[in-house]
Amino acid sequence: FFMVAIAAYALWYALLTDNFLFSYVASYSKGELAWYYKFSAFWAGQAGSLLLWLLILSAISVIVNAVRYPIRLSIEINCIIHAIRSFFLLILIVVTPPFHLLPTAPLDGSGLNPMLQSIGMIIHPPIIFVGFALFTVPFAFVLLAVYGRSSHSSLNWDVLSRPWLLWAWLTLTAGIVTGGQWAYTELGWGGYWTWDPVENASLFPWLTSTALLHTLILQRRDRGMQLCNYLLICTTFILTIFGTFITRSGILDSVHAFSDSRIGQYFFYMILVLLSVSIYGALVGRHQLSGRKSSSLLCKDGLIKITAFVLVVISLIIFIGTMMPILSPPFLGRAVSVQEDFYNTSTIPFWLIILVTMGICRFLSTSMGTLLASVALTMILLWISGIRHYLAILSFTTCILAAAGIFYDYGKLVYRTREKGWNTALAALFTTKRYHAHLIHLGIILMAFGITGSIYNQEKLAVVAPGETVSIGSYNLVYSGLTPVSSGSYTYVATTLDVIKNNRTIGKVGSKKIFHPTYRQPAANIGVFSRLREDVYFNLAGWEHDTAYLQVSIKPLITWIWLGSYILYIGTIMLLWPYKQSH
Repeated sequence: FFMVAIAAYALWYALLTDNFLFSYVASYSKGELAWYYKFSAFWAGQAGSLLLWLLILSAISVIVNAVRYPIRLSIEINCIIHAIRSFFLLILIVVTPPFHLLPTAPLDGSGLNPMLQSIGMIIHPPIIFVGFALFTVPFAFVLLAVYGRSSHSSLNWDVLSRPWLLWAWLTLTAGIVTGGQWAYTELGWGGYWTWDPVENASLFPWLTSTALLHTLILQRRDRGMQLCNYLLICTTFILTIFGTFITRSGILDSVHAFSDSRIGQYFFYMILVLLSVSIYGALVGRHQLSGRKSSSLLCKDGLIKITAFVLVVISLIIFIGTMMPILSPPFLGRAVSVQEDFYNTSTIPFWLIILVTMGICRFLSTSMGTLLASVALTMILLWISGIRHYLAILSFTTCILAAAGIFYDYGKLVYRTREKGWNTALAALFTTKRYHAHLIHLGIILMAFGITGSIYNQEKLAVVAPGETVSIGSYNLVYSGLTPVSSGSYTYVATTLDVIKNNRTIGKVGSKKIFHPTYRQPAANIGVFSRLREDVYFNLAGWEHDTAYLQVSIKPLITWIWLGSYILYIGTIMLLWPYKQSH
């Protein structure tokens, strides 16, 4: 870790001191770049991002040593981590060295891509890498359980893996959400998710690890889940490497990808090795991983199994859609790419099933008649309130019922402890793992609620002169003109709109186009006026003299997505907190 940290420090120092003799610094930094963008330029390129992953893996190795595992177990876990680290070292030394020197140092560097000059790109990639790297430890635990049967026959790998899985899942979730926030505020196309291959690559391990966190709960009382959990852990880790393979091989077109077939083939060989190790482990440890299975699905455990199965099905659908350009030629004679509609149409029914199971789990103690009556009443009320889209009604209904089930459980807690006072109820809320899991589910429900709002997006492209108004939804947006500004080596053109609702100015929203001398395409700076109900989204699309082309949108319930993610983070951290009380 110390030696890798020195290497990382050397690259950071070269970036911060504008040492353009290094090819990497000349490619991704520039003298006038702000220091924090020079800092984040570390992971802007291929070599730097792999060095970051190696640094994180090395830090995880130190943490494993710091945790009080038996010394033999700690050593063997680190052997597996070091095997993975050796692969990254090989890539960084042989294929893409980060310290390649130029014959002569240029006067200045090419600079960081303008789209990467944002707070989102400072925090999003490292969080994703931390999430990917943390899955190495559960993978190590489960390999030791099957390959080291004699020395680790009593290893409770499900219990030991769970905290690592939760931290990995939390950081990967945060990485995906922050990536969506960056896309929403920086790219200018008005969304947060495009089903891009690299976006999907981060979603694969998230889906399988979410399924794993549910089935891992069952292993203590259903030993038949051991093989399933083993396969899910191995699959999740392999998918983190596969996601990197997609990003760096150039086999799929993506705005996020590094195209380098040399690195791609190394990652492909690594995937083959990991698959071989995992499959052979399942074969040699099949007796150890077997156990009597629970057959009933008409109970809470059964619903958890259904949820996990549906998550795996979703990941399989997305995998097939993502890999279609590669899978289709042998069957169709040509490469076929699927569009966003494929993912939306094929996965939405399964997402709804997950929301339904979340709601039913909470209402298992009630009669089926009461549950169906609640569903019908909710749908009728939504129709009366003006919601007409059938898919929105289904989604909002499942979200409301799932949330109601969680609050119903919280209400039962308050009722049980009413005589002991609020302090007792609050103590139970903060120290009982079950209620922390409820908080995570509530965050996911709020995110689903916000995503459903996209059905009612409104968009408008208007051509306006100074003083004219753009009307969209219940808003009037007044355009006041353009302001050209020269700042250092770049220039930008900006404008600000007055946001008027009910004949009252409630705020302003601005947008600008930034022109960098080293990049042909201008960078967009998006204006977002956020409210709990909806966002006013504004992009300055173009202009001719003082006449502007304005792209304005109404984005209902977007804030609920970010709010739900924050609640999810809090719930997961509370679940990880080492309370002494019973789980």
